[in-house]
Amino acid sequence: MRGVDIEPHLIGFLNAQALGAQALPEVPEERPDQLLTVERTGGAGDFRMDRPTVAVQAWAPTLVEAQALMAAADRAIQARLADGRPVTSCRRIGFARFPAEGSPRYQAVYSLTAYETD
Repeated sequence: MRGVDIEPHLIGFLNAQALGAQALPEVPEERPDQLLTVERTGGAGDFRMDRPTVAVQAWAPTLVEAQALMAAADRAIQARLADGRPVTSCRRIGFARFPAEGSPRYQAVYSLTAYETD
């Protein structure tokens, strides 16, 4: 399946939103105070259409800061991601906190529909 490579697309989208934190595919060894990670967690499609499930996690020094970062990312994703190039629909299907010691974070999960643009 060629399809849409949704993780780099969503990372690029989030980095263009000026949210005050960089979006990355994984947590780097030297983690910055705040960051967003993007991970495809499931979904299926065919050669031109994809329906991925994607998790976005917001990491910060405190749960309050992580929640605020996730809320800002969520607003941007829901308001502007599904512009038809290549994402045509976006629905949040989950929102949760992960209060692990030393790694406060929030996560939102999205169901997307994207079409190949080439």
